[in-house]
Amino acid sequence: MTKKITKILALTLVAVMLMAAFAGCSGRNTDPVVAQVGNVKLTLSEYQTIFSNMQSTYQQMGQYNVTNQDGTVNAEALAEFQSKVMDELINKGVILYAASQDDKFKLTDEEVAEVDKKVESELDSASNYYKTLVDSSITDEAEIKAKSLELFGDYLKKNTTYTLDSYKKMLKDEFTKDAIIEKVYNVVTEGIAANDEEIKEAYDKLLTADKTNYEATPANYATDMSAYLQDGGVRPLYAPKGYVYVKHIFINDEAEQTETGEDGEAAKTPEEKVQEVAAAIDALKEAGNLNEAEFDKLIEQYNEDPGMTRDPYKEKGYLLSEYNAADYYEQFSKAGLALRNIGDVSSAVKSDKGTHFIMLVSKVTEGEVALDEDVKKEIETQVTDDKKSTAYNNQVEEWKNSFKISRNDSLVRFVGR
Repeated sequence: MTKKITKILALTLVAVMLMAAFAGCSGRNTDPVVAQVGNVKLTLSEYQTIFSNMQSTYQQMGQYNVTNQDGTVNAEALAEFQSKVMDELINKGVILYAASQDDKFKLTDEEVAEVDKKVESELDSASNYYKTLVDSSITDEAEIKAKSLELFGDYLKKNTTYTLDSYKKMLKDEFTKDAIIEKVYNVVTEGIAANDEEIKEAYDKLLTADKTNYEATPANYATDMSAYLQDGGVRPLYAPKGYVYVKHIFINDEAEQTETGEDGEAAKTPEEKVQEVAAAIDALKEAGNLNEAEFDKLIEQYNEDPGMTRDPYKEKGYLLSEYNAADYYEQFSKAGLALRNIGDVSSAVKSDKGTHFIMLVSKVTEGEVALDEDVKKEIETQVTDDKKSTAYNNQVEEWKNSFKISRNDSLVRFVGR
């Protein structure tokens, strides 16, 4: 998990740093050192950043369980999670300290320049709001930018412990750390790659696992294929019988009606839209031109389902079978599964929310997915990433066992309460 956590530090770092700075206006030290590796000091704000990222990740996986049934904090569970966060923070310190001891991890001039670009980009984003407060008599873009930064600096000085210069330094320091951690990973894992034998072995294991899984619970195929289409990775390597892809044109009964349409004429009612779509489909049928490409044009013109406008659904359609039919409106699923031939289109189908015209666009071939070039590339990437992660984490553990490390968990016990 080391690589995953350290790569996303920058995503929430600035917000956490500013929160600490707001609190710092009280005059007490709100960003104490909570751990140290060699001469690398790790602060509370850095801990809070990792806590926030790990909390989000664990929540998404349904594994952030730190409350009792009555809603009170489970002190033991929270302390265990806090310790995991501290371990990740120390891993960060180990990597940074190791980098400081070996010139091969030193950033090049080009890498430093990239850090500087990120700092400037972050400053632009942070000060962007203040452009609206710049005197309208100033029209030169460079002057507007300078003035907005000045106003942002005034805000920092008044409301936080930062000045504009110290804020910029904080950004530089933290983005530099991120760049160093990235470089350490790249150097440690350089040259690591999956070979053909490892790819075939992984394929066989994944295929066996998928076949066992989907034969026992065919609905899992829809869940895993949806995740693959949205997030990538390795596609399901076995398909159970009965899955198809369908597209639809949806007219929403509950859509807010405006008085006039885009052309200035009276806006059409849902019933009028349904009639117009039905007429367009009939005309295409009569001309022998009703195909997926023409149906896509009708989707673009009439459809009121946002899902059909976004990939992967825009390109492939919705994955449907008797096993995942409950994921859709009952009437939609029933009509979609009744279509027999690719290119078939249903008549108007009424559901709880509106009317659907459904096209069967493809059928999923039942059985094993061959180890072709596309599948091979996906598995190669996964196996290579796994090998790199193992090598990287082993190196971090080796460093950890040889470095002097101190930690003060008592300083973080309030986090997450």
